[in-house]
Amino acid sequence: MSAGPQVPGPRPDAFLETSCLPLSHGQEALWFLQQLHPQSPVYTEAWSVRIAEQVVAPVLERSLNELVRRHDILRTRFEAEGGRPRQVTLPAAELTLRVEDLTCLPATEHHAALERLIDGETAHVFDLATAPLLRALLVRTAQDRSVLVFSMHHIVCDGVAAAIFASELQAIYVAYAAGQPSCLAELPLQFPAHAASERRRSEQRANDNLRYWEQLLGDAPVAELVTDRPRPPVQSFRGASETARISDSVASEVDALAARENVTAFMVYLAAFQILLHRYTGESDIVTGAPIADRPSAEADRMIGMFVNMTLFRIDLSGDPSAAQAVARVREAVIEAFAHRVTPFERLVKSLRPQRDLSRNPLFQIAFSYERRPASAPPAAGVWSPHAVAGRAAKFDLTLIVEDEPEGRRATVEYCTELFERDTMRRLIRHYQSLLEAIGSEPETRISELSMLSEPELHQLLVEWNSSGASYRGQSTVHGLFREQVRRAPHAVALVDGDDHLTYSEVDRRSDRLAGRLAAAGIGPEDT
Repeated sequence: MSAGPQVPGPRPDAFLETSCLPLSHGQEALWFLQQLHPQSPVYTEAWSVRIAEQVVAPVLERSLNELVRRHDILRTRFEAEGGRPRQVTLPAAELTLRVEDLTCLPATEHHAALERLIDGETAHVFDLATAPLLRALLVRTAQDRSVLVFSMHHIVCDGVAAAIFASELQAIYVAYAAGQPSCLAELPLQFPAHAASERRRSEQRANDNLRYWEQLLGDAPVAELVTDRPRPPVQSFRGASETARISDSVASEVDALAARENVTAFMVYLAAFQILLHRYTGESDIVTGAPIADRPSAEADRMIGMFVNMTLFRIDLSGDPSAAQAVARVREAVIEAFAHRVTPFERLVKSLRPQRDLSRNPLFQIAFSYERRPASAPPAAGVWSPHAVAGRAAKFDLTLIVEDEPEGRRATVEYCTELFERDTMRRLIRHYQSLLEAIGSEPETRISELSMLSEPELHQLLVEWNSSGASYRGQSTVHGLFREQVRRAPHAVALVDGDDHLTYSEVDRRSDRLAGRLAAAGIGPEDT
């Protein structure tokens, strides 16, 4: 099968002007955080694509390099000049496709071997000063079955970019495999230029936005979840994740509540998470971070790049509001935050000057993410689609991710394994599911009264742990049983109050004296 000639399309002059440009605010935040932990792979994003056809590796490698040529951001490296980062787009960059063949292994061993290879990819630490910030691994599991694993540093991509990458890669590969040039039209605008333009537009609002955040977060408390283990002195970012499905009935109730209250589903899911944190911590004032993707135009919808900005929400749940009132407070906080969201993260950190602590992230440790994938046409046979690789790292102490897809909704908790046990996180997701159900069906109920226990937990609490009935011989009254205990162990301790204690015989004598005084006063049974 011939790879065919590679025929690049025309390059507008605008492409050649993006050799050295400032970062977007979202990129700058990631660059800043990476400098705090330069040897951590926490911002390595990985996806896998299952390919149900025979793959010609040289053709796939040429297709990957055409993508690198097509998207400036995939030829971009990041360096500091005068303490400020800038992105430098190279005229060319070469990507080598790594190939691993598992066909010689028994089929029963493929999964474990593939997981080990994926672990190696997600553990890779990118050097931001070296382009391309992209790696690709082709794993053959059969003659006509392969898995493509590609990873990029988050500073050059987001989840939408991964879908664009996979879709365009397939289109280019199909064309090259048929001996044809790429059929993709050149992009009218590249991400580095877009980032610089966004930067220029937002600079005039930066100071006003910064004052807003200083006022909002200046006295913000730090929400502390009860952890299963002590916090280590240095954050390692080792993590895991747990996922549970949100039932269709609960999802429908959430949508109905959102419509009634004139809010988005995102706001309802965030409100439920804030209520959960309130119930777990006892705090009514909690700051949560949320990655918000903002692709402002049709041109941006075709770009590979990092369009995500981390936005902070400070939610006040004091006064025990109803669930509907809590949702309204979240709506107000979200609208205000969105209006001021374009603020350089590192400038905010420098302004607020939180105490430097290598064991945690600055400003917040808990995050929430809502990811919605719109319905699309049914995929044709052989279409490649990316799937995010299950996280082995945790950027924060705890992140709750709600995924809204045509196939249904699910909640995933990504957590730091040095702080939390798996069972604790599974219980947290169950409680979140229960709160969603209660909020949707009982929006006028106060948040302190919303049930967050699942049916098995309620049965355990109300039935199993209360199933303490026992048959006794002889005396069948409480005071009769107490007299038996006095005879068996008169000197055993019966009551403790601080450093004081009473034995069973002392309690018996004192109760007799009290009974005598009551009788002398004419007080008998049933008297009050």
